Amino acid sequence: MQKTSTWFNRTAACLLVAVTAGCGGRGDSRQAVRGTVTLDGQPLAEGTISFRPAPGTSGNTAGRAIHKGRFELPAERGLPPGEYIVQIQSYERTGRTVDTTDDPLGGPAAPERVPIRFRQTGQLKATVAADGENVFDFPLTRAGH
Repeated sequence: MQKTSTWFNRTAACLLVAVTAGCGGRGDSRQAVRGTVTLDGQPLAEGTISFRPAPGTSGNTAGRAIHKGRFELPAERGLPPGEYIVQIQSYERTGRTVDTTDDPLGGPAAPERVPIRFRQTGQLKATVAADGENVFDFPLTRAGH
């Protein structure tokens, strides 16, 4: 009986360690991410930034507002380590409204500040590390759009 009890205790302990180690998963390894976005050398007044897992990888999608050229994702809303495609959007505030009743997709109600190429998959990339600071700066230009 002693051998069975010892075997059971060791097996239970190994299972507990394996389950506990697996429970952390990628969700608990989220990293804070911050940085700046400039457009033609000036801080981007406002906009949004989103991070999506690169093709062939897994991870969370996360986004945040850009305000006065800065963005920050705290760790609880951050990203697991890995490769990400970054998309940045910003629209001019004109005060005008646009009638989009004839446009089935709606279309933007204001002109874009940031060239569309910075929303297209693959233009901007970021690698989130498991340790250290994850600071990303995106110097965008309108030239060549």
